[in-house]
Amino acid sequence: LTISGDPILGSTLHIVGAGPIPTSTHTQWYRLTGDGEMQSIAGANRVQYAPEPRDVGFTLLCSLAPQEGGAALTAYSSGPIQAGEGLTTYVNALVTKGQGEFGVVIVQLNGKSEDKKVVHQLEVLRNRLKIKHKGKTKYKENYTLQMQVCGARGGGDAAAQGLFLALDPSQVFMLACESARERNAAIMLIRKFAEECAVNLVGPEESVPKLENTGPGKTAASGNRV
Repeated sequence: LTISGDPILGSTLHIVGAGPIPTSTHTQWYRLTGDGEMQSIAGANRVQYAPEPRDVGFTLLCSLAPQEGGAALTAYSSGPIQAGEGLTTYVNALVTKGQGEFGVVIVQLNGKSEDKKVVHQLEVLRNRLKIKHKGKTKYKENYTLQMQVCGARGGGDAAAQGLFLALDPSQVFMLACESARERNAAIMLIRKFAEECAVNLVGPEESVPKLENTGPGKTAASGNRV
């Protein structure tokens, strides 16, 4: 059992076996910490996975366990996940600018597929998020502990462009970004601005790293950072 795909943001990793993988197999992806701890990636239970910014610096492990019992098979990414050339510089420029705007399509809203694949603008500001269409704000929310953001956990190769965003429990979106680079930049920028508001954002069912005080008016998440 091996993992194919480059260990870099924007790629899609695939489990490759000697033969077809049984549908009765339970699949789970993990981040491996420096001390050997396995951090389960909630919802990452398909044979493919598109790394997101929180994975940077971690080697990924995928476990396939037969549902009827027996030993699990495991495979590792070929190295720690890297951010990719120019991504951090791009995001830092947006941080300096104080905002970023990303073209997105709303694929799902509150779990229901959207029939009209209309391009919207995801506006990322220092104190809030907005989803706009033709200049009109349709959804908006300040950064709060109810908000969640992460990369899509499934969806095949399209997952690299997929962004899960919950403004609050009543406004839950699956968004398709214009590119994998834009998706990862949007996630990074949202998390950076949220941290400035003392809010640490992760995906559903994921543990929230503690925020450490890094000076007057500044906070940073402990642990791995991009």
